Amino acid sequence: FQAEDGIRDSSVTGVQTCALPISRRDAYITAAEYEAFGTGQIATTLRVSLTWSSQDVNLPTHVIVKLAGIDPGRREASRRQATFRREVSFYRDLSPQLTISTPGCLYAADHAASASMTIVLHEVVGRRGNQLTGCGVLDAEAVVESAVQLHSPFWGHPELLAPLDWLAPDGPEAAAVRGDRYRQLISSFADQYRHRLDTEVIDAAVQLGEVVEAVTTHRRAPTCLTHRDFRLDNMIFVDTSDAVSAVVVDWQTVGAGSGPADLAFALGSGLSTEIGRAHV
Repeated sequence: FQAEDGIRDSSVTGVQTCALPISRRDAYITAAEYEAFGTGQIATTLRVSLTWSSQDVNLPTHVIVKLAGIDPGRREASRRQATFRREVSFYRDLSPQLTISTPGCLYAADHAASASMTIVLHEVVGRRGNQLTGCGVLDAEAVVESAVQLHSPFWGHPELLAPLDWLAPDGPEAAAVRGDRYRQLISSFADQYRHRLDTEVIDAAVQLGEVVEAVTTHRRAPTCLTHRDFRLDNMIFVDTSDAVSAVVVDWQTVGAGSGPADLAFALGSGLSTEIGRAHV
């Protein structure tokens, strides 16, 4: 790990180096080892083990570091879409004001010119959610509680979100972009999964492409702050003796939108049919 204004990120050689902006007057990092963490496609995420000059048990022994991925095309796309700025701004400016559980942020900075970022987070010890395996009732209750904590502060007050110019765009133009992307992807999806899904499901997915803009802009619930990728894979479940809580991660898509859409995505993709019919 090397320092250059808090971040140095080389996509030419494929090697990333990053300064860890963690220091105390009475302690310093003497060694750091890292390993890949997660399967993010936009960012490179590392789990870093720290050795300190002090034996203070309050010093973090592990942190999670997010850097821009090394693929030049994806970095440029992230720059155009302000993806890195959005996540950095969320952790640095907005997360401290919310009651929803998110990883504690030690440092966050982005560099638009080089399409790079550095985010250093406290490690959260818990169970990583998995859409493929789904979740039980207690985890689902934790998901609902997290949704309430995220949506309620700005519920019905879009004027409070307006000054946050880094939020993901909302409205007809953004819906048109999503519609174009959906139609570009749906044909290959249908071809790949036609033999695994019922014909009715494939047909419905294809037909949705004809009206996706209308569906995504038709909103009955008041506008609020939304995650927009609110699913089990972006949650870590922490078990205590009497409860389960969810820590929500990956805030690259946060923006104004429909709160119920967040919840529908999480529960619709995370609950089994049997549990959903019995409890939702």
